[in-house]
Amino acid sequence: MDELGALHILVHNAAHQNHWKHLEDMPDGEEVASFGQKAPIGRPAQPEEVAPAYVFLPSDADSSYISGEVLNVLGGTTTAG
Repeated sequence: MDELGALHILVHNAAHQNHWKHLEDMPDGEEVASFGQKAPIGRPAQPEEVAPAYVFLPSDADSSYISGEVLNVLGGTTTAG
């Protein structure tokens, strides 16, 4: 903030990554193949699918009238509740 003068956007990217000491400790192809199947859409997101969320709010052309919004990139239809 001291260097740039203000905070214009904050991205809270909730994620988890496992670290393995040895290559053979990593999950096998079968475990990796099922990654993302619990998402409503049934598969993991691709970078080009989530990238627009990162550039939408700081874009003056697209969101100049929007502030304090949370974009949930959850992979399918969800309901508030």
